[in-house]
Amino acid sequence: MARTSRSSIKVFGADEVRRAMDRFGDEMKQAVDEAIKDTAESIKDNAQSRAPVKTGALKRGIIVKKFRARKDTLAVYDIGMDPSMNEIFRGTIKNPKGKRKDYYYPTVIEYGTPHTPAQPFLRPALKGHRTRAKKAVIERVRMVINRDY
Repeated sequence: MARTSRSSIKVFGADEVRRAMDRFGDEMKQAVDEAIKDTAESIKDNAQSRAPVKTGALKRGIIVKKFRARKDTLAVYDIGMDPSMNEIFRGTIKNPKGKRKDYYYPTVIEYGTPHTPAQPFLRPALKGHRTRAKKAVIERVRMVINRDY
């Protein structure tokens, strides 16, 4: 199976967060969602700053998309490549033996090939942000709770 250039943030709710969300309802859910979205946007910005620039399409193609959360997660955001730019990113090359091979430009850049060194931009951007996402959620939850007292 081919690797893809996608990263996701999932924050699984602790019992305390669930209880607070039940107590504070929509305000709490919105605060948690905003914290996770802000972290996802920060990762996107970091990935864009790391992306090598030839035409600028790679940078422009990095997006944040919200997915419907499963029951056991608070919010899920996907940081990846814009599907509307697939026509730009997909291509076919002919190897020296004459065989044609399809490629996806962001994946080639992120992981490299036997002939092209990797220039990771998504994975390093994600690294370290998992802890930041958890801390952001906790801070927003505290803000909502403290506002009510």
